Amino acid sequence: MARRSAVSLGAVSLLVVLSACAENPLAPRPGTIARVPDGQLALRAVATGGGAAGSTLTVVVKLETGARTSSVGSYAVRLAYDTTALRFIGAAPVMATAGSMAAANLSRPGEVAVAGAAVSGFVTGALAEVTFEVRDARAARGLALEVLELTNVAAATLTDRVATDGAADAIPVRVARKGW
Repeated sequence: MARRSAVSLGAVSLLVVLSACAENPLAPRPGTIARVPDGQLALRAVATGGGAAGSTLTVVVKLETGARTSSVGSYAVRLAYDTTALRFIGAAPVMATAGSMAAANLSRPGEVAVAGAAVSGFVTGALAEVTFEVRDARAARGLALEVLELTNVAAATLTDRVATDGAADAIPVRVARKGW
């Protein structure tokens, strides 16, 4: 009887420890904010990987929308980086919705431009991934995302609805006043 109780107690203890370690599905994911305000949207850029020189750092640009927010018909963003800390490897737009088109390019050293459009609009999801080789362990400090253009499917501007107070792990976001 004592052995059965010890085994049961051990199994219960293991379950308690494992449940405490499990990810809370209701907690905000890295790179997201708990809730985008109604009528607003957020563009987030989150870096993953990196660290030591020679490693790869990937930046994912994501769109998040609040309730009663128009779909994004087109967008243009610019990701700035420090060329002494990061070496550009590549940029790939992520098709967030069927019927969308997007392009990403190295507009000049230290800047990657990404733009896209969709007739039915983008609502939430990844818009682009940009990959770098790390030259300096402090590389992520020099990253910044600038929103150049954001319109709904009727071509009305949405830049005045961008929520910029992001998650602690997100790259700083700035909304351009004059666009391109």
